[in-house]
Formats: sequence, C-alpha cells, structure tokens
Amino acid sequence: DAWKSHGTETHEIMGVSGIKNNTYDPEATQPGSQGSRYESTTSYDIPDNSSTGVESEIVVTAPVSPSRVTVSVNIEHSYIGDLRVVLVRGSSQIVLHDREGGWEDNIAKEYETAFGGTPLIGQDAQGSWTLHVDDNQAQDTGRIKGWSITLVP
Repeated sequence: DAWKSHGTETHEIMGVSGIKNNTYDPEATQPGSQGSRYESTTSYDIPDNSSTGVESEIVVTAPVSPSRVTVSVNIEHSYIGDLRVVLVRGSSQIVLHDREGGWEDNIAKEYETAFGGTPLIGQDAQGSWTLHVDDNQAQDTGRIKGWSITLVP
C-alpha cells in the first residue's frame, strides 16, 4: 500500500464511539505534496438493497484548512453498479460514486477532491468526516474495508 510507505509514525485516535478505529499519520504525504492523513481500517458490512446503508466515521483531531482533500476508499462488493458512496462533512455531501461501473466488482480508488467552489476547501476540517455507502439493489453484497482522508493545507 503506497499510502503506508509515507510518514514516520502512526498514532491511534479514538472515534466518537470510543472505539479505536482511526489512525492519524502526522507526516503523511502524497507524491509532490504535504498533508495529514487520517484512516479508518474498521470493516463494515453494507446492507443489501437498503438506501439506509452504512456509515464509517473518521475524526480529524487537529485544526487544518485544506486546499486539497484526497479520499481513498477500499470497498469490496460484487456489483459496484448497486452502490452510492458519499463523503459527508457537516452539512456538505460530496458524491464520490453514484451507481457507476455496472457489473464490475470492488472499488479501490483515490478521489482527488479540490472541490472547486465547495465549502470543504479553506474551512476548518477538524471534527467528524463520514463515508456513507448504500446498496440500492438486491442480490450482491459487500463491505467497506477501509478508507482514508489526506488533508493538504
């Protein structure tokens, strides 16, 4: 995993629920830029044929006003055309995946999110970030295997 090769140490932090499910790497970088990386490695089953879906939370513990946000998702699913993946920060919702890909399986993708014109850029990123995934058709199942956010000042 290229992400894990960057930075020097990883610290566990407490999620809102009190479960240690997030990590923070204060020196994480992506090629050509500096940033702080937060990660959830807790696996969550995605309910089949349910618009309610499932949510995974990452808590950003340090104040930062990002100029760029990179979201990396690792979702195991046998038919990604069933899935809707949304990044939620406060009242802002950014759709990362909206039932594209048809019969293809699994989403292991990095989303470069400069979010031109959205309220996420230049705003304090400290607090709760949520990845919401719902499966809108029957038969195929999957799970969120993990995801991360890299915030570049």
